[in-house]
Amino acid sequence: MIIIILGISQVNYKKPHIKLLLWGFILPFLPFLFLFVLPVLIFQEFIISSTASALFLLLIPIGFIFAQLSERLFDGLVY
Repeated sequence: MIIIILGISQVNYKKPHIKLLLWGFILPFLPFLFLFVLPVLIFQEFIISSTASALFLLLIPIGFIFAQLSERLFDGLVY
């Protein structure tokens, strides 16, 4: 719990691109969690299959690429 609070406070003081990285890492897990993992744990059946819900995890590298490209564009380092 203390680590989470320290992490949140650290992100609040850092640049906005760190928040972008955090959201890009957390958001793709939510559909997998809410559409597959939690229904399996609670109802013993899933809403959509694990392979379909795992497709959302492909958004993680896309989010990292977007964060890196947007940081380069803001810094003016376009190659």
